[in-house]
Amino acid sequence: VEAARPYRAASTPMDGLSRSERDVLVLRTAVGLSAAQAGEALGCSVERVRLDQHSALQKLRAAA
Repeated sequence: VEAARPYRAASTPMDGLSRSERDVLVLRTAVGLSAAQAGEALGCSVERVRLDQHSALQKLRAAA
């Protein structure tokens, strides 16, 4: 039965984030964009970027 299951990588805390939360974190932390630049890249407001970043960080802290 195990051999018939498709391969699945181990889950990470990032798996608990929404797509937009992950995108915001990558652009803000890994790429180093400002909130305004990330918003422009994602097609959303600076406020949405900040809310998504805050929500993502809260979820990651809770998972730690």
